[in-house]
Amino acid sequence: HTGATQAANEVMFDDYQYMGNDALDVTTDGRPIGPYTGPDQLRDEVRADHVASFLAEYRPEDRPLMLSVGFAKPHVDWVVPQEYFDLYPLDDIVLDGIAPNDTDDIAAYILDTLGEHVPWTPEDATDIPTVKLLIQAYLASISFVDAQIGKVLDEHLKVFHIETALNNR
Repeated sequence: HTGATQAANEVMFDDYQYMGNDALDVTTDGRPIGPYTGPDQLRDEVRADHVASFLAEYRPEDRPLMLSVGFAKPHVDWVVPQEYFDLYPLDDIVLDGIAPNDTDDIAAYILDTLGEHVPWTPEDATDIPTVKLLIQAYLASISFVDAQIGKVLDEHLKVFHIETALNNR
């Protein structure tokens, strides 16, 4: 039983990759947010491209597939390529105002965790330019990871001929 389990694990996890965190020095006002312009791909891009390449070579008739892919974004850091920030110009982010006690209903754990990764003060929560910057970075991160998930799903559709099957119903 142990030998079979080990063999199954070797097959199941033969392509496992841990990529760690993006070690980036990109900051805006001392926060780990902003456009990434470096030469290397971000870890979620590397992961998506790797999985898409794997799927492109995968043949469903060869063996069953269970694929688990994890992405880091939109968790902080909110550092993604400029094109994703461009989708959300600061002038288009409208805030009519922020209540002085706006963060009172957010769990302390969340505020502490956010504070560890995106340095901010309680005063920042009522500073509209700062809040708009944080919203822009968060939205950019969501769009970035959406694009990476799209790479994987597009290849999945091709490999498993899902569009053809749907169109032939």
